Amino acid sequence: MFSPKTQLQSRVMDTCPLYRYFILIVIPLIVVMFLQSLHAGTDPMIKVSGELSHLNSASPCIGDAENEAMMVDPVITVRFSNPRYYCDTSRYIVDVEFQSNTANKEIFGMNVRFWYDDNLLEFVRFQNFPSSYGAVAPSPPSVTSVNVGTSWFGFPTIVADYVNGAMQKTSTNATPIYISTNGWTKLFSIVFHVDDPNADYSNFYAAVIGDLELVPSNGGFLPGNDGIVITLVNPSGGSLPSTENTIPLNWVYTGSGAPPYGHPMNTTMAPFYNCAPPITCPASVTISCGDSTLPAVLGTATSADYCIAGTPVITYSDVQTGGVCPQSNLITRIWSAADSCGNHSYCQQYITVGTGSSCNLLVTNDNDAGTGSLRDAINCALSGDTITFHASLANTTILITSTKILLSKNLYIRSNITPRIKIKSNLPGLFDIAANKTIEFKDLDIISGIATTGNDGAAFNNLGTLKLIGVKVYRNTLLPTGQYLIRNKPASQFTLSGSCFIQYN
Repeated sequence: MFSPKTQLQSRVMDTCPLYRYFILIVIPLIVVMFLQSLHAGTDPMIKVSGELSHLNSASPCIGDAENEAMMVDPVITVRFSNPRYYCDTSRYIVDVEFQSNTANKEIFGMNVRFWYDDNLLEFVRFQNFPSSYGAVAPSPPSVTSVNVGTSWFGFPTIVADYVNGAMQKTSTNATPIYISTNGWTKLFSIVFHVDDPNADYSNFYAAVIGDLELVPSNGGFLPGNDGIVITLVNPSGGSLPSTENTIPLNWVYTGSGAPPYGHPMNTTMAPFYNCAPPITCPASVTISCGDSTLPAVLGTATSADYCIAGTPVITYSDVQTGGVCPQSNLITRIWSAADSCGNHSYCQQYITVGTGSSCNLLVTNDNDAGTGSLRDAINCALSGDTITFHASLANTTILITSTKILLSKNLYIRSNITPRIKIKSNLPGLFDIAANKTIEFKDLDIISGIATTGNDGAAFNNLGTLKLIGVKVYRNTLLPTGQYLIRNKPASQFTLSGSCFIQYN
């Protein structure tokens, strides 16, 4: 349980005159008890256990000058600070620190209440308490999502999460931790999970807002809630009240008493740890046999060392598929960047080597025509070239809508991409294979064209040699049942190998 924000400390007048005791103690005691009965249950109470539950039972006369000074509550300011981001665990950690305007004050307990952007973070736990402090009920803290992110706090998304927990001094045997009056005293940390696995760790800001309005006497942001409540250790036992202030992290107050209360402000970027260095590959290119493949000619990957100021170690390795010059082939160049902490990042550059042409034999988009399209690669390829597909085309459909594609030279059209790439026609027919030409398709899904007359909707109209390796041929939903999917003309040749499939019905 939590103690009310205003506490009654019992005082017994051992030496004061009877009339003074009656006037200064009994009457105020009755009034305060009456007021407390009116407000009972309006706010959770700091849990009191063991020796800390005893209230002071021997104070000087309430009229003494020393006692008058005690009537002014110390001001305790709590802030959320020192954010840091750990890439390997996707953790965002913030320290909770305190400052007092009065010397020799110890925190007894605190309602730990704060808000954050649900789109960026998820609360995990409190941690790093000194041995004399710990989390208390509600433990674990409650987390409530409220649709006030934009209207109250200026978050870009509507949902803000509200955390309601508590911490308290749990041992009187440890050395006292007095709150600094000219610096900050850390008592624990808050751990969050970063929602976005691809968050920009080199420019990461996240707001944490203590649950107190700009005018602390207004209490928390929720109606009827006192917000953050902090009590202090009473040297004679039990706890004493304080006046609370809070400093938010990466957020600023702009209003007082009514929404919007403020908005995010990127003031403290989280330093990051255990993060792989960013890496950017040079552009993929098409070259001719005999051209240089050295990075000095085709480009080098770039990176940055965010672990320790310096330059990452950049290396590469090549994987070649297809033939060797004078046959065309594809070089997959794998770049690696290693920072000073041993973290690694990778990217790939594709180098298509043609048989003397400078055309791009790597299909990089799903367009019907134009640079990077399948049609463009087929048109500019030389006989014997191999056409391949960029990995970014996985699970895409290349839709042919203008004219059928004529295959009038020996070509290899190969994919090793998963999920597989589809080539589909919205025309009567798809591929026309010229006589005496050999065409090989590998690991692609082919969807036939539509039909107007006869069997002109077939996916392949073959006058030459067609080889399908691991290819699946499907019927267009607009192609009537019974129409050919592969139309082999006299003198043509046709072979299937690997895990092929042809949808006959």
